[in-house]
Amino acid sequence: MSVTKGIDSTVNYQAALFDLDGVVIDTRRPVVEFWQRFAARHNVTIAPADYSRYIHGMPPEGTLAALFPHLTDEQRREYYDYLRDFEDNTVYRPVPGVKDLLLALRQAGIPAAVATSASRRKVEIVERQLGLQGLFAAHVTIDDITRGKPDPECYRTAAARLGKAPERCIVFEDAVIGVRAGVAAGARCIGIQPEADVAADLIRAGAWRVVPDFTALHVGVEGEGIWLKVNGGEALGLAASMR
Repeated sequence: MSVTKGIDSTVNYQAALFDLDGVVIDTRRPVVEFWQRFAARHNVTIAPADYSRYIHGMPPEGTLAALFPHLTDEQRREYYDYLRDFEDNTVYRPVPGVKDLLLALRQAGIPAAVATSASRRKVEIVERQLGLQGLFAAHVTIDDITRGKPDPECYRTAAARLGKAPERCIVFEDAVIGVRAGVAAGARCIGIQPEADVAADLIRAGAWRVVPDFTALHVGVEGEGIWLKVNGGEALGLAASMR
């Protein structure tokens, strides 16, 4: 495939930053089921629009404040116990193609980091289950930040831990507030989203392109360049750390 069509060579991107839920792991349905069960416990109705506005990509504290402001301190502690048990006993599935892309990035000398509103414990469980140990050079979790998405802190922190400017990073996101965080950080954002209506929302939020999963993305070498290619011929230039 030629990279002359749709090529963006204005910036050579030096790192890739990945959200976790919905990007590395396919958790959209389990997340909905989790919140539906928790809401039923507390007689709360969650509208479909609430998931993109207050749940997907948002730290738990933000979701609780928006949808469950009436919870007592004891009920909030019960929530975290419930969440911990849910995460410890979930069998995670990778988003198709994510491990292949991580391996290709590492082979090309492009470092990757995970930047998520989830806990470090969950990240460790996911890496162990999916065999991703060593593929992320840095981790930023809810324990490392003071402001959750859509604030850009998580992505700026992840870029800094890789020693890169955010403007030289590609962010992979599945949620509107995550795309906003990546764009606000100054990064180029690619949406990972199989649902057409949500994909349109990601474009409106500032995503450069949206693909259903990572099988639509490929790292390739052509001439003297390394490229992240999108099915259809579009490509972003990559600059390896050691080049």
